[in-house]
Amino acid sequence: MKAIFLSPPVAFLAILAILALVSLAVSRFGYKRTREAGSLREPYTGGERIARNQFPPEYTQFFPFAFAFIILHVAVLTVATVPSLDAGTAATAGLYVAGALLGFIVLMRR
Repeated sequence: MKAIFLSPPVAFLAILAILALVSLAVSRFGYKRTREAGSLREPYTGGERIARNQFPPEYTQFFPFAFAFIILHVAVLTVATVPSLDAGTAATAGLYVAGALLGFIVLMRR
């Protein structure tokens, strides 16, 4: 019977239920917001007023570099954590790096 509580799905549901009960109990002591519809519809800018004709920042030039960093970073971390380097794991790691490099090349060609 104890082993069933150690399985990940059951443990997850048990912890989720405990956290829901704690959240419900603590929410009684939380701050109660007043109804100010006007201020809730505006973006929070630290007190600064934003003009209506101002454009939001554009991240289209930054996105490929951030995505390339994520692809290469995950590839390096995955290969670095290979437990033992024999023929099978070396081939799998090489295939993984080749796939990451192919994704990097396709991303940079756009």
